[in-house]
Amino acid sequence: MNRNGFVEQYDALVKRSLELAEKARREGLLMLEGDLDREKINERTILDYGLKFVVDGTDPQIIERILGNIIAQEKDEYTRLCKTIQKEAVLMIQQGFNPQILYFILNSLTDIPLKEDKIYAAISGSDSYSLDPDDADYQEEFVDIIEDGDFEPAETVVNGSFVFNDIVRLHNRAIQKILRETDSVDLSLALKAANEEARGKIFKNISKRAGAMLKEEMEYMGPARRNDAEQAQHKIISTIRNLVEAGEIY
Repeated sequence: MNRNGFVEQYDALVKRSLELAEKARREGLLMLEGDLDREKINERTILDYGLKFVVDGTDPQIIERILGNIIAQEKDEYTRLCKTIQKEAVLMIQQGFNPQILYFILNSLTDIPLKEDKIYAAISGSDSYSLDPDDADYQEEFVDIIEDGDFEPAETVVNGSFVFNDIVRLHNRAIQKILRETDSVDLSLALKAANEEARGKIFKNISKRAGAMLKEEMEYMGPARRNDAEQAQHKIISTIRNLVEAGEIY
């Protein structure tokens, strides 16, 4: 896929994502069934394929794993990015994201100028998607998302300026993805040398049972050599860098 093909697909899929997000918020996720043609759905259309699992009530982590595995098999850069955007749309629709905010986040995954984009022009002129920064509900939801994670350019991680304690700046869903790719021993060692804020961010993104097991493992280890803890942190940072470069997290 070339850039022109990507932009064309991007416009169409974002417009449909916004429409489905609005419908899900107003009528409920189950009402999306009428927008899905199950007989024609396949893995090539990530948006519909993922929403099929959403309507069926599948856990979001399972959906993310299924769609992530499909995306990982794509070798073409633009095709992979297009499918990643669809995956993020599926997960945000499932969580009930405001359509305006969904658009901003999906757009942040591309290099397409926000204000010049045709979709932006379309939704800014619509009563359903009025982008009013003074609207109280819009402000509250947008602030919640921004406080939940810092959507900085990926270069922060890729260029090596990212340190382990910076994990607090990542979105919760990104951290959950990282934790699924991280060995528990490495995580325990890494947290030995982490600050309290970073530890809190990690424990916020795991279940109480998993958190209790992690604390037990850390206690069982006893004091850790600083060099061992730093090596474990570097391994996790490498995992983060790989996920960013693959378009799995942002």
